Amino acid sequence: MLVFALVDSMSDTTYITYNTIAKLNPDTMKTQIGLTTLTSNNKPIDCDIVTGLKVRAYRGTERHSLPPCYSHPTLPIDNTQIPTKQKLQTWPHLLPVADELPDSTNNIPVGLLISNTFMEAYRPQQILITSKKKNHLQSRQ
Repeated sequence: MLVFALVDSMSDTTYITYNTIAKLNPDTMKTQIGLTTLTSNNKPIDCDIVTGLKVRAYRGTERHSLPPCYSHPTLPIDNTQIPTKQKLQTWPHLLPVADELPDSTNNIPVGLLISNTFMEAYRPQQILITSKKKNHLQSRQ
């Protein structure tokens, strides 16, 4: 199943959407977590916990085990902010990795928000820097 899995360096919890759970049909268990946001502090949220999931990069082969994932109806992500092959092709220093991304985000839902506890998401595979050293991209597995 193809979904966008976005890394959130400020979150210590990994979330999975209800739609992604429905398509994967994994074993789940009811639980409750405390959610802290700008407007609430440790607000109790009823959810499901999913364990044993693995992810891989869009064109990658290596699979990585995710930490426990907690269900949420949706993830508030603007798909226009997700990099695509076409967007990367507008930056000469990003051409080497443009083919590693899908052409469009139109039919790919955001299904996972990965926490800062998933260290594999933070290990750079390569770093590309412009000749003026103003912009850069970290490519991850």
